[in-house]
Amino acid sequence: MGNSELTVEVCCRIDPMKIQAFKTLLGELCGLVKLQRLTKIIVVPDHQVAETVNALLELATTRANPYAPGSYAAQAITIPLELYGELFCFIVIAESIVQGLSVARYHTSDAVSAVLEEFLHVWHYSEIWDRRGYIQPSRDGTDLCTADLFVLSSKMHDEYVVGRIKSEILATVPLVDNADDATTVRIMYGDKVDIRLENAFGGLYRTISNASLGAISKSDTWNQLTNIMYRDILEPLGRDSACRYGNEEVPRTETIALQSPFFSQIFSEYWNGIRVQLERTIDTGLRETEPALDEIVTILRSFLAKIGITFQKTVDGICWVNVDRGWLDSLRTDSIR
Repeated sequence: MGNSELTVEVCCRIDPMKIQAFKTLLGELCGLVKLQRLTKIIVVPDHQVAETVNALLELATTRANPYAPGSYAAQAITIPLELYGELFCFIVIAESIVQGLSVARYHTSDAVSAVLEEFLHVWHYSEIWDRRGYIQPSRDGTDLCTADLFVLSSKMHDEYVVGRIKSEILATVPLVDNADDATTVRIMYGDKVDIRLENAFGGLYRTISNASLGAISKSDTWNQLTNIMYRDILEPLGRDSACRYGNEEVPRTETIALQSPFFSQIFSEYWNGIRVQLERTIDTGLRETEPALDEIVTILRSFLAKIGITFQKTVDGICWVNVDRGWLDSLRTDSIR
C-alpha cells in the first residue's frame, strides 16, 4: 500500500505543510510494514482521541464507551472493526503528533514511533484475521469469563508482538531525525512496571475485600478484576518485556518487577509461564498463537484461583463468579501488605 492509497481524514486545524509532511512519513513507513485492511487514518484533537475511538467501536458493539484510556492516554490507537464478514482497521492519531512535524524534519521520534506501532497493529490484526477469521472471540460454547480472559490475553499478545517488532526495527533501521541525518533508537516502556504491579495488588485487595463483604455486585467484581489484571499486570509486563527483549544494555523486565513484593511473592511464577507462551508465538512465526493463548488463559485462571476467584458456566450460559476471602485473611500477617 503506497502513500497515494492511504486515506487521511484531518478533523482539526493543522498547517497544510505539516499535513503533507505527515503524509510523506506515512508513505515512507508503509515500505516497512505489509499493510492490509487499513481503511482510514483519522487525526483529531488530543482530547478527542478516546471519544473518536468509542464512536468507531460503537459501530460494531452495543456497549456505550467500551474504550477507557489507561493511566497514560494513548496518542495513537488502532481499532479493528469486524463488519459484514470483513475486517476494517482505523487508526486514530492525536493532533499533537502532526503538529510537531515540519517539511524539513518530519522523522520526529514521537511521530515515527506512533505511526510505526499503529501500522504494525494493522499488520498483526490482518495476520490474525487471515489465520482464524476473527479478532474478537465468539462467546458461543464457552462462559463469558473465559472469553474475557481470552480477550485480555489477546490484547497483551498483540502489544507484545507489535512491541517486539517495533523495537527491532527502530534499533536496526535509521528512521529518527538526528542532528544531520537519521539514526537508530532504542525505545523503552514509558511507565514503571514495579509501581504498576503494586497498584495491582492494592486494587485486587480492595476489590476482593469489597466483594467478600457484598459491597459490590458479581459483575462489578469481575469487571474490576479484569481491568486491574490488564492495565496494571499484563499490559505493563508485556509491553516492557517487548521493549527490553534483545537489549543487553538494560536489565530484564523480571529484574525490575521483582522490586514489587506482589510480583516476587505471588505473580512471578505465573508471569514466567506467560512469557514462555508469548515467546513461543514469536518463535513459531505466530503459527502457534492460538494454543499459546489457550495456555495463557489457563495460567490466568490458576492465578485467579490463587487469590480466591473462581468461576463457572451456568445453565443459561453466563458466568458465575465465586469469591473466597481466604487469600485476604492469609495476608494479615504476611509481609506483602
